[in-house]
Amino acid sequence: MREYLYRVITGQVSGFVAAIVKFFLYILSLIFGVIINVRNLLIERGNLQVIDLGKPVISVGNITWGGVGKTPFVIFLVEYFSAHGLKSAILTRGYMKNVGRVNTLSDEALMLKQQIPDIPVGVGADRVSESRKILRDQPVDVFILDDGFQHRKVKRDIDIVLIDTTNPFGNNELIPAGILREPLSALKRAQIIVLTKTDLNLSAAQVLEERLRKINNVCPIAWAVHSPSGLVDLFGNDEEQLIDLRGKRVVSFCSIGDPKSFEESLNTTGALIDRSFIFPDHHVYLERDIQKIIAHAQQTGIEILVTTAKDSVKILQFQRHFTSCRCLILKIKIELRTGKNEVFKRIDHLLGR
Repeated sequence: MREYLYRVITGQVSGFVAAIVKFFLYILSLIFGVIINVRNLLIERGNLQVIDLGKPVISVGNITWGGVGKTPFVIFLVEYFSAHGLKSAILTRGYMKNVGRVNTLSDEALMLKQQIPDIPVGVGADRVSESRKILRDQPVDVFILDDGFQHRKVKRDIDIVLIDTTNPFGNNELIPAGILREPLSALKRAQIIVLTKTDLNLSAAQVLEERLRKINNVCPIAWAVHSPSGLVDLFGNDEEQLIDLRGKRVVSFCSIGDPKSFEESLNTTGALIDRSFIFPDHHVYLERDIQKIIAHAQQTGIEILVTTAKDSVKILQFQRHFTSCRCLILKIKIELRTGKNEVFKRIDHLLGR
């Protein structure tokens, strides 16, 4: 159902039924817009409580539903703070998924805990409570509010908004008729805007920046790219060079918000993708999913599977199935190509550096 609705709002499905569905989605989006606007107005007038965590807070978020590269950017900030002797902590909603027996942590939360184990990660809808738990156990210099642009209950000192250059606002409609979480006018709140995947369409990035300047002509706009940084065996510890995949046939699989960007990143390594298995965002893998992927690899004589870091944390339990092929994780890092100095200048000013 979710996939069908997505195809409807993106225009991939047409016809009488699709038109009716689209109409009702549009009505719901109008109601959603009223709710969002009223809430924002109440916050701006001081009618709704906004809680100060007692430490500087940097929010990393987006204005759309779907993947824009927030998790790599959060890790990017953590590494910056660590390099400057500052202790950061992450607060994340941790999209909970019920798999029939228990609720599990989101793939983003699991990925953060795995990739930066020395950094405390508070997971839960009540981020104020999570921050207090962390502060009881250890000192923190700065909190990073993951996916926090719409989580306005927490006072933030800097709002960083990431926007996907390749699909910035979808059809410009609010959820559920589109992918916008808020009207574009909400971008006036942003103190920093980061355009991601700018290398995939430089002209589109330029047009997007000009459009954003009409909404917010005060905040700096940085251009970022997501680049492959290495390959790791899912069930080993050895770092591999990207060139190891050049000219080799592989099977890829993922369950992220923007699977196309994963494929494009994998293509830059020189790998030859025989087939890509794409699952819905936040998909909980079942044994039959893994068996299906491996069966295709065996039938085509392919010995290498490649997935994302977010997906890797969800398939460790299926190690026994990976006897005839290797599963590699394509590591991705984010780099600021323009606006880097201005971004760090604002962050350093916040921290009194």
